[in-house]
Amino acid sequence: MPFEAHTLQYLEDALSECFEYHDALDQFLTRSGVSEEDLEHARKIAEQRKEESPHDYNRAPKRFVVQEILKIFASGNKDGEYVISSLINNVSKGKFLNATDSATIAREHLVQQFQNDKKQKEEEKRVKEEEARLSRRTEERKIEERSEQRISEKLELRTQFTTLITEDNAQKRGYMFEKFLNKLFEHERLSPRSPFRITGEQIDGSFTWRNQTHLVEAKWVKIQ
Repeated sequence: MPFEAHTLQYLEDALSECFEYHDALDQFLTRSGVSEEDLEHARKIAEQRKEESPHDYNRAPKRFVVQEILKIFASGNKDGEYVISSLINNVSKGKFLNATDSATIAREHLVQQFQNDKKQKEEEKRVKEEEARLSRRTEERKIEERSEQRISEKLELRTQFTTLITEDNAQKRGYMFEKFLNKLFEHERLSPRSPFRITGEQIDGSFTWRNQTHLVEAKWVKIQ
């Protein structure tokens, strides 16, 4: 996410006034992730600005260079966020003997914000972990409920079958058997379909397995 304007201003003040010489600034920038190519480009633009400035500078001020560096990396892209974060982190943790008073104040603001951001990230991490824990627990409960449901379905199937085998009326037993098979296929997640007729033939039902439909013709046979 793009950095807030006041954060970039603190970083600009700190980088511009923490170093006495340009070489020290350049070394700090490259060690913080700024490439030689980007640094050279920033200095080139800074020198152009120096020529257009009403002030008589021998060399482009460090602030000009820093401003151009921040323009390159503060656009919000992933690489830019990494470099800006690295600069903030290094400025916050470093010791700068030649820092001006305004640079010291800017660094103090950055340190405070760095600590606040760290706490915020830790809180966001804690919230995400808690959400993940609750999500896992919810999924575990769903699995437990599905397991209990399947046990209940098995008991119901057993009861239906027990009732079925004790039924003496053949026609009634046939309908009961048909419903039993349909419930059995549902329990096994086989997507059963109700009975239907094809060109006069009675098909007791069908189920789907591995994306294929299988027809089932079942008949109750009483063993003497």
